[in-house]
Amino acid sequence: MDQARACLRNNSSNMTVGNQCVVAVLRNRASSESERGLLCVTYRTMGQTSNAVRCMRSYIQSHPDGPRVPNFQQYIDNNSN
Repeated sequence: MDQARACLRNNSSNMTVGNQCVVAVLRNRASSESERGLLCVTYRTMGQTSNAVRCMRSYIQSHPDGPRVPNFQQYIDNNSN
C-alpha cells in the first residue's frame, strides 16, 4: 500500500502516470480492503469500466462489510450490461 500511495504522491503533477503506477503496483497483488479499494477507484478514475466493475465485484466478495460496498455496488449496477 505504501508503494501505491507513493505512486500518487510522486506523480501528483501527472495523475495519468500516477494512476498507471498504482495499477502496476496493485494489479494481481491487492489483498487488503484498502489495497483493493484503491485499485478499483483507480480503474474507475482511468475510465477502465470493465476493469473497475471486475475489481469492485471482487472487493464486494472479499470484503462484504467494507466501507466502499454501497458506492461500488451502485457503480456496478450503473455500468453492467
